[in-house]
Amino acid sequence: MENAKILLDWITPVASIFSALAVILAAWKFSIAQNLKRSEFAAGFMDDFFKSDKVNNALVMLDWDDRKVKLFPEKQDTENRFVTVTDEAVIKALQPHIDEASNVRTFDETETAIRLCFDSLFARLSLLYTHLETGLIEKREVRPRLLFWIRILNGKQKYKSERYLNTLRAYVDFYVHPNVKKLIDNFEKK
Repeated sequence: MENAKILLDWITPVASIFSALAVILAAWKFSIAQNLKRSEFAAGFMDDFFKSDKVNNALVMLDWDDRKVKLFPEKQDTENRFVTVTDEAVIKALQPHIDEASNVRTFDETETAIRLCFDSLFARLSLLYTHLETGLIEKREVRPRLLFWIRILNGKQKYKSERYLNTLRAYVDFYVHPNVKKLIDNFEKK
């Protein structure tokens, strides 16, 4: 009987240690699985981000000046699908639809298409900011794919004139994209 008591005295702590190790191992495996799921979600989000023709058009307009952009993919004639877009055309297109005198401004077909491209870009950047804030996506997962364009938007890339950047900022402010502003201002911070 005494041997059984000694054996039981050893088995209980050893079993507790193994149970604790099993819990730690399960938590570690769960953490790895969650990180993998988050990384897969981030990869899918970024793939969808760059699959959007409108987003890609906006990125081209940010990157280039005086470049042909496929603004009208639905048009029958291939030549009419593309429009040469300059920085000046972007500045003109992204003016608020209401001026200081409360006059409503109208936009031509090309200006409207440019606005739709930037609206799509800003909507996706706003959603990205929400995903970053909630922890669904981590900056390290998207930074390599977006840093170039974020640096254009925040003026650090020095690609665009102050007038161009001020127009983009005014557009973001006027059409209430606060998450875009926060994302642009804080993207390079840890």
